[in-house]
Amino acid sequence: MKITPLSLLAGAALTVFGTLAAAQTAEREIFVEQGQRSTSQNATKHEKSAKPLRQDGQRTTPPRDQVSVQAINQDFWIYSALTEIQFDDDRDGFFTRLILDFDADTIFSSADVYAVLYLSLEGGPWNELTVTDVFTIFGAGAGDEYFVDTDLISGYPTGSYDLLIELYDTFDGRLVAEFGPNDSLDLFDLPLEDQTRDEVIIVGGGQVIAVTEGGGGALGGLGLLALTALLIARRRYQHSKQ
Repeated sequence: MKITPLSLLAGAALTVFGTLAAAQTAEREIFVEQGQRSTSQNATKHEKSAKPLRQDGQRTTPPRDQVSVQAINQDFWIYSALTEIQFDDDRDGFFTRLILDFDADTIFSSADVYAVLYLSLEGGPWNELTVTDVFTIFGAGAGDEYFVDTDLISGYPTGSYDLLIELYDTFDGRLVAEFGPNDSLDLFDLPLEDQTRDEVIIVGGGQVIAVTEGGGGALGGLGLLALTALLIARRRYQHSKQ
């Protein structure tokens, strides 16, 4: 069977396009490490899967039961929240790790709480990112800050994300505080993408191609992948003639 550039291109394109199509409909997967900074040696780590990211529709309040909605009060609050973003292998300005540190306070001497974190892509619906473990906060003092380090493995398209924190009291399961992009710029307009969109391909001759799906949408990603497939096919054809 004669090997031609066209046949090589077709095979490479089918492989790459199939990978892209699967990524666009894939469930979300993340890896989370969390704990209190003061006792970071007791941090927990786990992987989590969720349904595909909801992108259509307007942003609304995250789904809660009516009891929780009525529970926000002045006995708990989130004093501050800071974020850091890391890892951008393809250097497109979008990162795959999100680090959150937040300080929750209360009027009580101590209280057991947990937090629910949400992400919103480009002003779209809130999507639950993760639920923290139960942790203890002590009054309004420092030293009980909580951290959540999240690696976005798959299911998170390239774009700008907002982050929302909800704090719940374990005593009765009520929502007692929330903190979001309207409260801090650190939770607003975070440039993120998952690891499947932050890859580089090194082809023959040392050429490096970034495989991304940026602001141009799926068409931009398809165009880049088509170019990648073409270059791979070209290299394979050259080697087949040697």
